[in-house]
Amino acid sequence: MHRFGIIWLAFVLVLTGCSSGASEPQADTKKKLSEAEEKEEMTIDTFVASQDAKGMLTDGPGKYGGDRYDLAKVKAEIDQFPDDLTAEEYFNRLVFLVAEDYRPIMKTIDEFDTDINFREVEAPKGPQEAKLQERNVVILLDASGSMKEKVDGGVKMDLAKRAVTRFASQLPEGTNVSLQVYGHKGSNQEKDKPLSCEGIEEVYPLAQYDQSKFAKSLNSFQAAGWTPLAASMKAAKKTLEQEASSDAVNVVYVVSDGEETCGGNPAQAAQELQQSNMKAVVNIIGFDVDDAGARALKEVARSGGGEYVTVNTEEQLQQYWTREQLRLYKAWRKWGWDTRGSMMRSFNDKMDEARKTICCSSSGELAVTYKQEEARLREAKNYLVETHDLPARIAVDLNSFIYQRWSSIFKHGKKRFEEKAEEIRRNKDHLEKEINAIRDMNLEKYDPGS
Repeated sequence: MHRFGIIWLAFVLVLTGCSSGASEPQADTKKKLSEAEEKEEMTIDTFVASQDAKGMLTDGPGKYGGDRYDLAKVKAEIDQFPDDLTAEEYFNRLVFLVAEDYRPIMKTIDEFDTDINFREVEAPKGPQEAKLQERNVVILLDASGSMKEKVDGGVKMDLAKRAVTRFASQLPEGTNVSLQVYGHKGSNQEKDKPLSCEGIEEVYPLAQYDQSKFAKSLNSFQAAGWTPLAASMKAAKKTLEQEASSDAVNVVYVVSDGEETCGGNPAQAAQELQQSNMKAVVNIIGFDVDDAGARALKEVARSGGGEYVTVNTEEQLQQYWTREQLRLYKAWRKWGWDTRGSMMRSFNDKMDEARKTICCSSSGELAVTYKQEEARLREAKNYLVETHDLPARIAVDLNSFIYQRWSSIFKHGKKRFEEKAEEIRRNKDHLEKEINAIRDMNLEKYDPGS
């Protein structure tokens, strides 16, 4: 008996749940229908115009608002107005007939994009750039047999290593550096040519500069063999393709004392490197190079979108890095001026766009729409006063209601403009701080007096 009672109770609960689930949607539907019917039943006799701007801007269009406007039909409706209404009741009827639909405009205002998109000035071609993106520097160091020769100041290989160390240690914080050496295997004898021409090695994998590890990598090789310049640039391209992000800034510096001796085409390799997705700039430092070698290396730099410079001593090599430092200092100072100028022009354009879209411009969509509504309200009001022989005080009150409606909408539009304008100004201030920070960081790094 007890078990039967539990089963029966469960059965009743299931039926009750089913019944409740079925009846609720019907109630919702009935409620929705009643709301729709209530809206449909809203007539010129029952409509009350909103007193606040939010309501005015979200009520939707009048019976003859927007493209449906027909003055003859409006006048026909006015002809049916009773003669004993108050000014407010007359105004409600006029708004019911000719109000504009501000909802699309308000949606545009609410969704107005306050971001400042400006043309970024191209960053100086060096190991740093404009947007704090990934920065990669690849140093290709010639270790062919001729680098064992002596010049003023010592052995070319030793001098080049010291200059490369100084350069790498002065790279901006966050820059990745790769040191790749070529020609250091075998010898410069014919029998060792295949080994030497294939002897390209990344002794310091692409990463941020570490003094002890970088020094260790430089001590891991000596000058020995041939000059596979083209193959070394292909290796650099492969490194960047595997390790660098797609939007990284990539710069290649080649330190060499002569032209290609392994049968490759270094100018073509430099061009491919520059025109690849990596868009790497190839700069060549010719160290104690003869005329033929200088011409060849100059063509390589031109094909790689970079520059060529000849140095013959350690002092000149160090002077090159100093000149490069001064060039980048001046370039970053100019970048700061130009980028801020570009951003400020875009800021002013964005503020003008906000005025036209939201408020305060006679050609703005909100102003044009209300001018149209106001003209139609006054046209309808004038006809009403003339045909119904209304007292002067009614006409005065109607003018006042029309003005108050315009004033409320205008003030709301101005308030929304100020809110959006403040967002734009905040974005401008943020961008200005970023630009100044990037400029100052690079000026400090490349300050020739430091």
